[in-house]
Amino acid sequence: MKEIRLLVDGKAVADAVVADTVLTRTRGLLFRRVLPEALLLRPWGMTAPLRGVTQVLEAPAGSFERWGLEVGSELRLAEALPGEVS
Repeated sequence: MKEIRLLVDGKAVADAVVADTVLTRTRGLLFRRVLPEALLLRPWGMTAPLRGVTQVLEAPAGSFERWGLEVGSELRLAEALPGEVS
């Protein structure tokens, strides 16, 4: 799985794992011993996505509040640099 940086209002807040296979998209955050800081899913054939939805962000409880994520926040994704520390 690929890792990317998640930015909220221009501030890097987490390393996100991209669920890029059928298995990783189906599994989401379920049954993981160690949770990633964030998991990015793209809608795919199992359900009809809501109009305009291109990606879904899953994160452990409390993450959105800790990141300062609220209605109107700007989310961006950036390539994680090799060896970059959160």
